[in-house]
Amino acid sequence: MRTHAPSRQIQAVLAISLSLGVLLCVGYLTFYASSTSRSESPFAEGYAAARSGDWRHTADLARQRLKALPKDPDALLLLARASVQLGREETAIGIYGQVAGERLQGTDRAWLASKLVERGNKPGAIEMLKPGVGTDIEAPEQLHLLGKLQVEADQLAEAAPVAKRLAAYPGWEARGWLLLGEIQQAISDPVAAAEAYGKALETDLAGVSIARKDLVLKRVRMLMRAGSFEEAEQAILRLDSQAMEKTSSATGETAWLLSRIFLNQGDRTRAIELLASSEGYRADPLDQEPAPYAGSAACAECHSQIHESQQSSHHAFTFLAGSALAKFPGTATPVADPVDSLVSYQVESGTSPLTITVERDGRSDAATGEFGFGSGDRGMTVVGHDSAGKLREFRVSFYADKPGWDLTTGHPQIPKEARGEPENPSHYLGEILKDDEVRLCFQCHTTNARAARQRIAPTVADRGIGCETCHGPSSTHIRAMKAAPAFTDLAIARPRLASGEATVKLCGRCHSPGGLEVSAKDPTAVRFQATTLTWSRCYQRSQGEFSCITCHNPHRDAVSDAQFYEQKCLECHSGTGPVPTQDSTRDGTRAIDLAAGVPRKICPVNPTSSCVECHMPEIKDALPHTKFTDHFIRVHPREKSGQPSH
Repeated sequence: MRTHAPSRQIQAVLAISLSLGVLLCVGYLTFYASSTSRSESPFAEGYAAARSGDWRHTADLARQRLKALPKDPDALLLLARASVQLGREETAIGIYGQVAGERLQGTDRAWLASKLVERGNKPGAIEMLKPGVGTDIEAPEQLHLLGKLQVEADQLAEAAPVAKRLAAYPGWEARGWLLLGEIQQAISDPVAAAEAYGKALETDLAGVSIARKDLVLKRVRMLMRAGSFEEAEQAILRLDSQAMEKTSSATGETAWLLSRIFLNQGDRTRAIELLASSEGYRADPLDQEPAPYAGSAACAECHSQIHESQQSSHHAFTFLAGSALAKFPGTATPVADPVDSLVSYQVESGTSPLTITVERDGRSDAATGEFGFGSGDRGMTVVGHDSAGKLREFRVSFYADKPGWDLTTGHPQIPKEARGEPENPSHYLGEILKDDEVRLCFQCHTTNARAARQRIAPTVADRGIGCETCHGPSSTHIRAMKAAPAFTDLAIARPRLASGEATVKLCGRCHSPGGLEVSAKDPTAVRFQATTLTWSRCYQRSQGEFSCITCHNPHRDAVSDAQFYEQKCLECHSGTGPVPTQDSTRDGTRAIDLAAGVPRKICPVNPTSSCVECHMPEIKDALPHTKFTDHFIRVHPREKSGQPSH
C-alpha cells in the first residue's frame, strides 16, 4: 500500500473540523492504560491526568516536556490528543503533522480522517485509516469509519473484513454486524445479510442508529429475498405477536410484508386481508420486492411481446459465460499489440475454455477466459485467470469496426507491470482486477451480479441484462397476478410510474460514471448519457417530466432514425402547447405533460427539422472504436465555432 509522508497528510487535513468526542477519549484512555512502563517515564503524571480526564493539566505537562525536548514524539502525541479533547482542532492538526505516521494509533487516524471527511476528501480519509488495520494499534473507531467510507465508495470486498474485525470488539458488535449485513445485502447475498442482521440483533444495539424493530424488518426482507418465508414469519411473530394473532392489528410495513409472506405460503385469504390493512405502505414505484428472483424466462407467459423484444435487444446480450463464451471471435492469425511491436496475441475460441496466448520476443504466457462483457454491437472484452491464478481483464478486446482487435478501453498504453519488467509476456495479458472491479463489471452487464458470477439459478439463464434488472425480483409478482384481482398489489417495481428524475437515476446505475466526477469539459463525458442529460435545460426545466424513456423504449434497442427523435423534440418545441398526458405512446416511450409555465422555445434557425444534427450530434472521437450521441442537449460547441457537426 502506498503511504504518504505525514506532512502531506496533514496539509490535506488543515482546513478540517469535527470531533469524535467521547469515543476518542475512551480510545485514548485505553491506549494509555495499556502502554508499558508509563509509571517509569517522565510522562507518568501526564498519562495519569489523561486517564482522569484532566486534559488541561495533560496539555500543560506535555508542553513542559516539549520545552526540554521539542521533538519528543510521546509529548507531541499527548499534546495533540489533549488539544482534540479541549476543542482546539487546528492546534491538534498542526501538532499531528509533526508526528511520524507510524506512531499514530487507530484513534488518532480516526480523528484525522473525520476531518478529511468534513472537507469532502473521503478518498484521503480512507487512505488515512488503512494503516494499522489488522495490528495491535487499530481501534474500533478507525474500523467503523473506514468500513462506512468503503461502503460509500463501493469498495465492498475491502469493507467486509473490516466489518468482521469491528464485530469482534466489545461494545461494537452491533455496528460491525450491521455494517456487514449492509455489505452482503448490496452484493445480493440475502442469506449472509440475514445472518449478519440476526447476529446484530443478538447484541446490545447501543451506538447503532436504527431501532430494533427496523432492524428486525431489515432481516425479514432478506429472509424473504432468500425465499425463507417461514423463518421471516417467525421473526415478525417474535417482534409483534399481536400482528400474527389478529390480522387486523397489523398495519403499515408489517402488514405489507406479512401479505407477501402469506401469499408465498399459499394463504391468499390472509394475504389479501393483510394487504388491505397495510395502508398503502409502498409509495415509491421503484422499491424492489423482498422476493427471490425468477429469471426473465418467467416473464414470457404474460408479457410475451415485451419479453421477446427485450430478449432480442443488445441489453440482453451483454454477458457471455460457459459454453456461450465459445461464440467470442478468435484470431485467425496472431495480432500485434497496438503499442509494443514485439508483442502479439493469439485468441483461440470456438471451444471451451477460450484462451489467449501472448508472446513477446520468443517468450509466451497464456490466460483462460471465463467471462465476456459486451453485446458485440460495439465490442467485447474478456476477463479470466492467468497461469498464476490472477484475475485479469484482457489487454486487447474485439471491436465491431476495424482493425477488430485493439487496446481495451481504459488500459494504459504501457501495462503497469511491464514498466519495470518489459520482457515478461505475462504483463501484457491484461490489467489485474480487484474483486470490487469485477463485481462492477457484472453489476452493469447482468441481472444479478453475484448469481451471474457464481452461476446461480434462475437468473444465470439471463444472457445479460434481464427484466428483473429494472423491475426487481419477480417471484412474488407472479403469485400476486394469480391472486388478482382480490390481491390488488402488483408486487413488483414499476419504472413506468416513476418520476423523470428517478428514471434517469435508474438508468444511471450503468449509464453514468458511478462515484467518479465528470465535467462538461471532459470530451469522454459523452459516454455517460444519464449524467450529461441532466446538464441540459430540457431536463432541468421539465419539472421532473423529461427522462431517458421520453425518447427511448427501454425494452428494445435505440431507434437509429434521426427523424424519430426530431418528432420527440417537436412535441415540446413546436409552440402548440402542452403535450397531452399519456401513460405511454405506441412506440414504447412515455409522453410528458409539461406545465403551462414551462418555456417551449422554438428554434429560430430550423423550427421543423435537423434538431438532432445540431443539438445532439454523434461524437466519434471521445473513445476509440465507439461513437456516442451527445445527450447534453444544447447549441453544440461545434455549431458555435462554425464547424460542421459529426
